[in-house]
Amino acid sequence: MESEKNRRLIYSVLGVVCGIVVILGAMKLFLGVTCPMKFLIGLPCPGCGLSRAFELLLRGKVEQSFRMHPFLIPYLLMFVMEMFFRTKHEKYAILKNGYIVLVVVTSLIFYCWRMKHFFPKQEPMTYYENNLISKLRLLR
Repeated sequence: MESEKNRRLIYSVLGVVCGIVVILGAMKLFLGVTCPMKFLIGLPCPGCGLSRAFELLLRGKVEQSFRMHPFLIPYLLMFVMEMFFRTKHEKYAILKNGYIVLVVVTSLIFYCWRMKHFFPKQEPMTYYENNLISKLRLLR
């Protein structure tokens, strides 16, 4: 019974990952950008650079990955904790939830810092001029 649950979980995760890859690929192919926020309003989102950081990490370029988005590793740990440490023990749930809150809050603070210091000149914190709002404004 437990192995069936694990198998379903693995297939579910693989399905979600494949779905995300297909959606991001289609967005890149047809829209020229993979971030919905950047496509709509031209501004980078707090997660901008995560895909590129993950790709760099897979290539073994850890330092470049960290520069692109330092919160990749904490987000990956958060994902692993959520997927594999599902437990009914309250103290572990409190620790896990505390970690999630800590990562999300500090990444939002870091996003604000990056916007102040790097926007709009340094990747990935650049302005996407071909965004939907700009296009709609030109139609007036």
